[in-house]
Amino acid sequence: MSDSAALRNLGEGVLPYLGFCDRLDRSAAALTSDLLAGLVIAAGTLAGENKLRADEIARASTHLHAVARGLWSIRRRLYKQLKDVEVYQAERSALSSAFRQRLSRYPLTATLDAAVTLEVEDLQEHLTSVVGCNVAEELMSALSFFKGCELRGQSLILPVLLITHQDDGSGLYDAMATEQRLACVSAVRFLAALGIADFPIYGLATYGRFAVALQAWYSSAHQCTYIVDCGILQHRFDLSEEEDVIRYVGFLCKIEEHAKELKKRFEEVRPSLLERARTPEGRASFHWSMEAQLMEYDIQVEEERI
Repeated sequence: MSDSAALRNLGEGVLPYLGFCDRLDRSAAALTSDLLAGLVIAAGTLAGENKLRADEIARASTHLHAVARGLWSIRRRLYKQLKDVEVYQAERSALSSAFRQRLSRYPLTATLDAAVTLEVEDLQEHLTSVVGCNVAEELMSALSFFKGCELRGQSLILPVLLITHQDDGSGLYDAMATEQRLACVSAVRFLAALGIADFPIYGLATYGRFAVALQAWYSSAHQCTYIVDCGILQHRFDLSEEEDVIRYVGFLCKIEEHAKELKKRFEEVRPSLLERARTPEGRASFHWSMEAQLMEYDIQVEEERI
């Protein structure tokens, strides 16, 4: 492909000086062809008749040669930048495709066996007074963390402790640990969408007489999720041991206090949550789930994965 064809294929929207570059191409070509040839002929014709005039034309010709070389040099640098844009566009397209494929392989849900939750009964009523009944129902659906919950659409259910149970007590399976991580990370992202950050959510995985706990939270300072799940097997609860039973009961008592703190944190963000609900942009900020991301980026998931 010629340089000019490559420039045209990039389109006007890529670089603002694309048209200028085309004109520069034509100007450089003109300076190195007919005009300079004409000056050389004129200089030869006048050489015998008017030496002074011929010298002026020769100097002008030399100057124009220098200008032409400068134009070609500028054009080469601009073309290199355009080639860099082509490479960037190709890399961006490849990364975008890889990202879309990665998203399409992510699980959409995690399975829980039990949970300690906080129920907010009056949120839909307050949303209805702000945005109307239909929009309030849509928002309550978008703000649903637990699928299949009987209170879905009527109350807002906030997660505090997420529990998974493994029947086989020989050891914690990797799949079970991954399920716990997914559930906890999803929970803190859900709370962050509500406006509650820097608040830990706990996970508890039980297998046989053992139980392990992990913790996750969304950091407002770093704008990312942290999860503490390294070395959790070294600090597991062994419910056949009296000391660990006491630790386990103490952990559950702390969860009750933690739920009260979550209630307080929600009441602090309730006014801003209702204010965000008034605008389309604010309502869009409530879309936190994997399904919402797939819809936003128009990514199709195979039927058997849903």
